[in-house]
Amino acid sequence: MNASLDRFLGRFLDRWTVERIDALGYVDVFRRLHPRALGYTCATWLPAARIDYVFATEELASRAVSSAVVGGRTWPDRDAQVASDHFPLVADFAM
Repeated sequence: MNASLDRFLGRFLDRWTVERIDALGYVDVFRRLHPRALGYTCATWLPAARIDYVFATEELASRAVSSAVVGGRTWPDRDAQVASDHFPLVADFAM
């Protein structure tokens, strides 16, 4: 995210929650599978922030086989843009 937009959104989005979940040892599944992807989920009319997550324990995260933003580049879905102001995030696990 560009720095000025991040500062703007930071006024409205609490980031400490993600940091606390991470500190508890949970894994951000999307980031584990896509270390460099933007993965923006909000807002659907101008995706500029990643505010939706799938967190898992380390054991479950090690079984993650895919994760994608529905409506994004890897999972295009026109209906996702009109269903909400956020794009859904999905993750699949091998059990």
